[in-house]
Amino acid sequence: MEIQAHADLRADWVRADSDVPSLRAELQQQKSEWERERLAQVQRRQEEEVEWDREIQAHEALRAEWDKETQAHEALRADWARKRDDVEALRADLQRQQAEWKHQRAAEKRRKEDELERVRAGFQWEDLTPDQRCLRHNARGYTARLANVPRSYDPVQACEETVIRIPGVAIEGRPLKCEDRGCSGVFGHWIAESGESICATYFKNFHDKGCTSPGSHRRRIQSRLENVQIGDDWRKMCSTTPATFRHQHFPKPDTCDIGIFGVWGVWEIKDNKC
Repeated sequence: MEIQAHADLRADWVRADSDVPSLRAELQQQKSEWERERLAQVQRRQEEEVEWDREIQAHEALRAEWDKETQAHEALRADWARKRDDVEALRADLQRQQAEWKHQRAAEKRRKEDELERVRAGFQWEDLTPDQRCLRHNARGYTARLANVPRSYDPVQACEETVIRIPGVAIEGRPLKCEDRGCSGVFGHWIAESGESICATYFKNFHDKGCTSPGSHRRRIQSRLENVQIGDDWRKMCSTTPATFRHQHFPKPDTCDIGIFGVWGVWEIKDNKC
């Protein structure tokens, strides 16, 4: 058994010895592949180093450009700050000038207003004259001339701004209308609405003229208009004169007529007896 084992071992050695050349060849092949891989790795490393160098140079160039742009931006910001300071100084100077101009204008305006007040204080209404005719019931026109208006002042404006206050006359305030009559002067016109006895027309002696027509439920009342002055517009005087009769007040007649005995106001009042 030992001899057989020894023979088997010897046979293994013989086989192993016969495999040595193939193993040596395989090892040589592996060494060649390792060398190729090492050379390829070295070449890749060299290429990567070259690429890294290019990237580093590009980065440095970009950083230098960035620094240059930063410096330009800082210079621009400094220039803008200087210009802003200049603008602020100009703005402050302009505001100071505007305040001075405003103060001067206000002072000039006050001076002109004071001068105008002194001029206006001299304006005076003269020759207040009532119209020859009445305008309507209890209303009469008045005219007056404005005196002491300097040539430098607009006479119509002076007329429109000047208030009249005359004791005993029922008019007050600015004119309703101003009329420039050239060399004769400027005249203001007012209307007195009360206290004009000459224009105080009235109705009296109301006459019942019967029903206007059967079934109309309307009754005709007639009265003559009193205190009508010669030259007055009878229609306007009649149509604006109020009346009170049969415990009723009427602001004006329904119609007005004129006849040989004067001007008559006519009312048609409600009456169920008609």
